Amino acid sequence: MHIEPKERAQRMIENYAARLRAGQATRRRDGLTRAQAERYAVAVARTKWIRAETGAVLAAAGLPMIVRPFYYSFALKLGRLDRNAWSERAKWEEGQILVQTWASRGLRREVMYRIAEKLFNLSLGRSEMASCLEKRQE
Repeated sequence: MHIEPKERAQRMIENYAARLRAGQATRRRDGLTRAQAERYAVAVARTKWIRAETGAVLAAAGLPMIVRPFYYSFALKLGRLDRNAWSERAKWEEGQILVQTWASRGLRREVMYRIAEKLFNLSLGRSEMASCLEKRQE
């Protein structure tokens, strides 16, 4: 009988739930640890999806493995922007700041723009947002 090893994400979720039950992880004040564990599971799944989709973009761009963790970090930061209930303009402005920051660290703008567009439907290209802002001002 062969037992399949658990997926890493599933082990992380189970370990977090066990730490909550044991009081080793910070609990919510209302004591709803089951809901807390469920939200953690959703976050793990979302992170896994972001990493997989980012990996596909990076593979298509032909980037070497050694730089991929930096693009993953950029994508996760964009994910935080997308998750917050901000206006589209605020998301675009914060996204531009992220692009500037990561470009100064050596990441390629066109790849970051592609990640933002494909994963979060966020157009960070200057010409695209300029036309959007002009339409709003009219």
